[in-house]
Amino acid sequence: MDLDVAGEKAARLAKLVTDVIWWVGLAAFVVFAVLFVTAPLLQGAGFGVHLVRSFLADVLATDVFTTRNAKRLSNLGWLVIALCIAGPQLEHLRAWWILKSTPLSGGSLSPASSDYGGLWLVGVLTLVLAAAWRYGAALQQERDLTV
Repeated sequence: MDLDVAGEKAARLAKLVTDVIWWVGLAAFVVFAVLFVTAPLLQGAGFGVHLVRSFLADVLATDVFTTRNAKRLSNLGWLVIALCIAGPQLEHLRAWWILKSTPLSGGSLSPASSDYGGLWLVGVLTLVLAAAWRYGAALQQERDLTV
């Protein structure tokens, strides 16, 4: 009879240990997903908002054609292109991690791919606009030097 009680306690302890290991694994996954997948995309988007906000603040202050604004547009264009390249890869990694850690029975699943719908073209056009803005800044400097 004591062996049955001891076996039952050992079984409950083993179940508790496996539950704790599962929850620790889930917590590790959440930390991984936030730090390495979601955070870079959010930081990039936040930096893009900062660039647009700074650009618009200068335009409203009538400092339209400046080299600072041309640099901001160039940075924004490269940021959009970088997010279009890295974003789908990070999303694929996150989906793969979820599918790998989820016990499924039956068929096999694979993460879907995404290309951000050609948003990279917006980045290229922003780079073209930045080049035009640089030229406008040079013309503005020449005009300012003319008496």
